[in-house]
Parts: sequence; structure tokens; C-alpha cells
Amino acid sequence: SMGMKVEDTTEPGGTPWLTVDTKDSGRFNVFLYVCKDDSKPASPCEQVQFRMLWDNEKGRTTDDVNKFHLEKVFGRGYLTEDKKMIGVEYPLHLTGGVTDRNLRENIDYFLRVTADFEKIVQP
Repeated sequence: SMGMKVEDTTEPGGTPWLTVDTKDSGRFNVFLYVCKDDSKPASPCEQVQFRMLWDNEKGRTTDDVNKFHLEKVFGRGYLTEDKKMIGVEYPLHLTGGVTDRNLRENIDYFLRVTADFEKIVQP
């Protein structure tokens, strides 16, 4: 309903996860945790994590990422250990249920968080 394409990209035996292509040509991942049946992404899960990654072609540092943390409350920016990728994550706790509206609002908020991250860090 949000104009996004969602694909199940779970690897056999791995953590369930989805790849989402936005209508604006963005791409992010959704990792599903504490699921009743980890082999099925459609199974009820207690937690999800939205994640967007960029190649760290501009050589951003932890100091660059910390600028985001000093200005914003939500989302976690980071560099991978090898410093080749830079990313931002946003968790969502689902225990007790979630409405379609709540899920859409959290996805919209995650996309705002990533836009803020891009503006501040410029990955």
C-alpha cells in the first residue's frame, strides 16, 4: 500500500530478512527477530530492525557518524568493522501487536531518519 516492493531474501538457516525497494528508488532491509518460526518471515515476530547501508566511498569516520548521534535521538548510525560500509538502523518492538497504520508510520519515520542521516553524515 506504500508503493514499495518487498522481497523475502532469507537465506537457508539464517535470520529472516526482507529487502524493500521504495518508490523513490531507495532500498533497505528488514530483519525479523524472535519469531515463532524463524524459517518463515510471515511468522509472528517480536522485533524488527530496519537497516539501510551505503558504500563508504567518501571515507566517513566514526566522528562523522557521531554528528548524527549528537543531533538526533532515534536511529543508530555506524561504520562496519572494515569501514567499507556505513549504515543506519531503527528497531521496532512488536510484542502486543501492531496496526497497519502504526507500521506505515514507523516505516515513514525510518525513511525520515535515513534522510536525516544522509543530510548530516553524507555517506
